[in-house]
Amino acid sequence: MNETDKKALIQHIHGATVVHTSPFSTIEVPTADDILSLEECDKFVSPFYRVSFRSADSQFIDSLKAIYQEIKPETVEKLLTEYDWRPRLTGAFFIALKRFNFFEDHIGRLLLRSDLCFAGKLYCVALAEFNSPNGLDYIKKYLKHYLTRPELDYDQGDAIGAIAYLDVKNGTNFLKSFQPLWDNYAKSKSWKPNLERDVVQFAAEMQALHELRFKAEANLT
Repeated sequence: MNETDKKALIQHIHGATVVHTSPFSTIEVPTADDILSLEECDKFVSPFYRVSFRSADSQFIDSLKAIYQEIKPETVEKLLTEYDWRPRLTGAFFIALKRFNFFEDHIGRLLLRSDLCFAGKLYCVALAEFNSPNGLDYIKKYLKHYLTRPELDYDQGDAIGAIAYLDVKNGTNFLKSFQPLWDNYAKSKSWKPNLERDVVQFAAEMQALHELRFKAEANLT
């Protein structure tokens, strides 16, 4: 295997399963390899990386309670910087869970770039949890571009779900403005995207986040 193929394989393992170009490719985000120690991975990543938190079991909740007070901004920053979908996903989860809204721009830039698989849902969850005009703008920018890229099976469904969730929360109707883009996107897919399902599932993801926060903070001293 030559060096080019080896590098491509390593990137694929880290989560860069599809290499694409976009208007956001030049947005700068901190990136590094192997900045997390094995101990940090075992504590903050391995027990928690999953694409949905709606089915968190008692083992997950106990693990979360055990480290909840140790989730600090400096640890989260390292998780977001590591070039791998697992720590970035868990970093975004912790940011949403602890409402670290000072990471909003970092999360928004990661969403727009969408370099790695799986983490995009949790970027949307974090931005929806912050519920700010700035965060909403990141989601809108994401949809305006990625709904025109049906060849990319990314996080369009989660982003549209976030828009719908924030509409309900804020009494707005931004979802309507994205309906034509969504319809064209859906028509271009070989499989059938389901807007209603995505909206319901994203709302359930937000509810799961709030329930996990309640359980993690219960009986804290």
